[in-house]
Amino acid sequence: MKFNNPDSLTIYQTLDSLLDQYKYSNMQYQLSSYDDNIKNISYTLSHVQENIDTIIIKSKTKIKHKYLKHVIDDVNNLSIDKNFESFIERKKQRMVSKYYFIKKKPLVDIGILSGQKIGMIIDLVPDFNNFFSGVFGGSKLYGNDWNLNGEVDSRFENLWGAMERITFKWKNIDSTNQSFKISLYRPHLLITGVGLKGEYNYQIVNNYFTETQFGIDIEFFNNYYGSFYVGYKQGDITSTEQGLRKNYFSTNYKALKFVFEHNSFNRVLLPDKGHKLDIEFDIGEDKLINELYVKTKLNFIGFSNFFHKINFCLKSYNDLIKPFQGKIGLSRQISFGGVNSFRGFNDNQFKSSALSVQSLEIHYTLDKAFKIITFIDCGFAKDYYPKYSFGFGLSKISKTALIDIQYAVPLGSAIQNGKVHLKWVTRL
Repeated sequence: MKFNNPDSLTIYQTLDSLLDQYKYSNMQYQLSSYDDNIKNISYTLSHVQENIDTIIIKSKTKIKHKYLKHVIDDVNNLSIDKNFESFIERKKQRMVSKYYFIKKKPLVDIGILSGQKIGMIIDLVPDFNNFFSGVFGGSKLYGNDWNLNGEVDSRFENLWGAMERITFKWKNIDSTNQSFKISLYRPHLLITGVGLKGEYNYQIVNNYFTETQFGIDIEFFNNYYGSFYVGYKQGDITSTEQGLRKNYFSTNYKALKFVFEHNSFNRVLLPDKGHKLDIEFDIGEDKLINELYVKTKLNFIGFSNFFHKINFCLKSYNDLIKPFQGKIGLSRQISFGGVNSFRGFNDNQFKSSALSVQSLEIHYTLDKAFKIITFIDCGFAKDYYPKYSFGFGLSKISKTALIDIQYAVPLGSAIQNGKVHLKWVTRL
């Protein structure tokens, strides 16, 4: 930087304003040269490497310190050098990817503490959500009667200050089709840095069989792209006499599972920015066919802003189960249909060993609390012709509740033969 005037105040103010652009890096301007008339004064930008002595992490919501400190496990012993700013940005993005309750990058400040020590403060704004929710579906049967079904969920987060998440889900299609699921997630088990997920699932399917499944996942490692898990699952299927007559046979299975998760949604309820990707690969053994099998799952949801208040949302739901040899049993095939997988059709209306459902939604946001949706779903599955549905919906969110109602019609069906999907959420 060069100056033609030796006015020290002007030089100081100019250099100070230039240094403001370096948010974290410890930069300084050093006098490098000047002529005999004290003109043509030159300053050179240089970096001064210094160590950060103290790191303080704060949270707007109470989290026990023995768990909160793991958020900064890999940012200790830092030096402020030329790579410091990019390093901090990667770590902030990693926090957003790893922790389900962090939706915005943390605020980071560098300053001088007592004793001329350099300190860094990381300020978290957790977005914990505790709520009850329900999803209900209705379709018109022959005549004027309606068939109703639904599910009830509850979600509790950070109840004990350990950043944990507990979910309960009960789904009722009819008296012969019900399921119950409970899951627990801990980003850090006890005082270790290891993340853990546990899940238990029980279901009755068409009064043909019951299935009990248990799974556990341990976080292997994570970075700003997402989190990787290695896990184990096992399940038992017990057929009824009615199920045996329909070729639904009893079996049990065990499998190793490998999971990748990425979630950059800007909020849990009614997001409109970010992406969510879940990939799961299982390899295990099925007792009925006495053969190894693989099961893969890929779910993706992504938002893209098109114009001002208009967003596109792309959803992709893909699932496959395949033995190395032979054919997988009917009781192990994948059920799909309904609000969570294929709108316009009944819940679990279809079963297949390989399926793919693609959805395109157009969201028109009237304001932050009200949204209009139009959508089309395309379903492809083994042993089925391609199927399509289309529909529209309305969403309304407030500080205490969310209501989302959608109406979907299979392509080729009369408009009155569509299916209503209603979702409500009550915050606690």
